[in-house]
Amino acid sequence: VFYPDLQNDFKQDPSLLNRYGVCVEKCPEQFETVEDYQDVKSGSASNIKGGQPMRHPEDPTWLSDLPTFPLAGRCIPYDPPPTFSAGAEFCADPPCLMKEDRKTTLPTNPREVCGLQKDGTSRFWLISKADDILLDGWRREHVTEEVINAVEDLDRGKEPCKIKVLRDTRVRTESVDASLIYSL
Repeated sequence: VFYPDLQNDFKQDPSLLNRYGVCVEKCPEQFETVEDYQDVKSGSASNIKGGQPMRHPEDPTWLSDLPTFPLAGRCIPYDPPPTFSAGAEFCADPPCLMKEDRKTTLPTNPREVCGLQKDGTSRFWLISKADDILLDGWRREHVTEEVINAVEDLDRGKEPCKIKVLRDTRVRTESVDASLIYSL
């Protein structure tokens, strides 16, 4: 049983004794659509296959905004761990050798390739290849294309690094009412 409207069920009955459920063959994945009880041939909500009238007959589908796992015949929603995109790897020690005219002067040393002012990585120098977020950020900070192209051609393997810093992008889904979510 998938409970598509737990937020409203909980507001109406905090004990969750009365909740709206839809029988499913398997628990839905995150962002999967679940069909509510409806006669598929006629499209009518009057021919109910379950024990309760449809809660939203005008829109007989529910979106599973969180992933679920099966437990005792129920689909339990849980808070998924965040996913990360590949990011950029920087070095904090030794520090970046930022030049005043870094936007127009070609770098000759990997330690002259600093991060972004906006996200606070400008004091670190780039170890990895620049990702799209870094490239876009440099453009927004008015670094010339000539400098950006020179950065890509630098050999970064020569400079030793004592402390590495990883900057990545996190994508996380958050429920409107987190009181009904189990964290795994």
